[in-house]
Amino acid sequence: MKNIFFICICALFTTFGCTDDDEILFTEDSANIELLPTNKPNDVLDARLFEVINLDYPGLEKVKSYYEANEYYYAAHELLKYYRNRSDINNPNINLINPAITASEQNIADQALDFRFYIR
Repeated sequence: MKNIFFICICALFTTFGCTDDDEILFTEDSANIELLPTNKPNDVLDARLFEVINLDYPGLEKVKSYYEANEYYYAAHELLKYYRNRSDINNPNINLINPAITASEQNIADQALDFRFYIR
């Protein structure tokens, strides 16, 4: 009898105890929420980083706005997001359709799986 009561109580908590109001979570206003890390002082980053990058390039608008507002940490955060989300990258040295590996590269990879690393 105790087991049946315990199972019923657990089922009630599982079913009704962990519900959220989905209307609050999935409204149009909440879809535009942008989470930024806590801001760090400008001494953490070197501002010369942004001087060598063309901030007028398409996709770097947020980086440029944060840089012009002297918020270098947020600018670096947006720059990292830009580089992570790029999808039109083409590296002529890597062929992902037909990957090829030499015998020495295969040996290095196999040794790395055994935690034996190749050092040049």
